[in-house]
Amino acid sequence: MERGPARGARACHGRHGRRARRRHRCARCAGPRRLHRRGDRRVHPRRGRQAPGAKAGRQRTACGRPPRRDTARDERAPAGRALNSQLRWADIHLKAIRANAARILEHLPKGTHLFAVVKANAYGHGAVKAARAALDGGATRLAVSTLAEARELIGLVPAEHILVMGGLVPAQAGAAAASGCAIGLSSLAMAEAMNQTDEVVPVHLKIDTGMGRYGCAPEDAPALARYIEQSAGLRLDGTWTHFASADT
Repeated sequence: MERGPARGARACHGRHGRRARRRHRCARCAGPRRLHRRGDRRVHPRRGRQAPGAKAGRQRTACGRPPRRDTARDERAPAGRALNSQLRWADIHLKAIRANAARILEHLPKGTHLFAVVKANAYGHGAVKAARAALDGGATRLAVSTLAEARELIGLVPAEHILVMGGLVPAQAGAAAASGCAIGLSSLAMAEAMNQTDEVVPVHLKIDTGMGRYGCAPEDAPALARYIEQSAGLRLDGTWTHFASADT
């Protein structure tokens, strides 16, 4: 026989009301539901149906505690499919890369070298595949951001035909010279460090024309170019910049 509640104890009371093996203070039922009272003052469970037009969401029980989250439901997409990053992909047409490289060269003077920029794994599309497609279309040079990216492409073109555009620091001068790649250079400190290596390093002077990413100021470029030309360990192979506007 089940004993009645302690004197003064009721649902939502501060005590457990002598409820054996139950620490919640709601009415005994299959789970927390809405409650209502009847004339006999006993608390009875009532099914908590959602009112017509009510918004779906977390509801509170009679004792003020929100129900346990349905994590499986929360992580489902509106259509019922589980959220998955694999649902998004990019289709890369290598024929289009080849065609674009060839089309660009049609508008450039004969003998112009086209650099295919394949940094960051060709922007996530596959550096080696994208580089080969661009080379098939007529590109003769490749460009990357780091020495590690350059090593992945050595063999597709001679090492000195790969430009490492990333802003290296003087501590990397030895590794940069040993790579055999062309190096983007924008400061006197880096030029002096590269000049102290045992290699003759091809460099491309980076000038900041408004992008603000990195590069020497336009007014400093002539003096830095003269230093490079007068250095036994450096060879000025080109100058370059990032345009601040696509319409430039």
